Amino acid sequence: MAITMPMTVLKPKSALGGAVLPRLALASLLLVMGIPCHAEWVKVTENNIGNFFVDPSAVVKRGPIREVTEIHNLNQVTRMFKYLSVVIQAEYDCDKKRYRNRHRQEFSDHMGQGTLIASIDMQEDWSDIYPYSPVEMTMKLVCGERSDSSATK
Repeated sequence: MAITMPMTVLKPKSALGGAVLPRLALASLLLVMGIPCHAEWVKVTENNIGNFFVDPSAVVKRGPIREVTEIHNLNQVTRMFKYLSVVIQAEYDCDKKRYRNRHRQEFSDHMGQGTLIASIDMQEDWSDIYPYSPVEMTMKLVCGERSDSSATK
């Protein structure tokens, strides 16, 4: 004689109509997908603020425009910078020597790890690039103005 037990379906209670778990799962998936784990991060440069990295293998080329993901690791948390790393989605115009940031995520640990502190969509206008700045070094790398061997891993 087989005994059957009634199935009980547990649903999370929420003011949002019980959609907490699917939304949490989606948000977690998007966060994990936001920073490529397979990236070959190359150190572009460093200064007294921190280290600047890019993944040259993930650069998207659209004519003279280069879309790139950058990581800036800061040396320390300060009043101005409440995070240790920022992951930036940027665009570089190789012909006109300018750039703009499209999205940024600030993290509590280096290399885009730890707690996500802020995620900001940006609609910046194109900006000029200052000579000898980390932005100029990144532009030269992603626009092919220097060989990959001059960047350090």
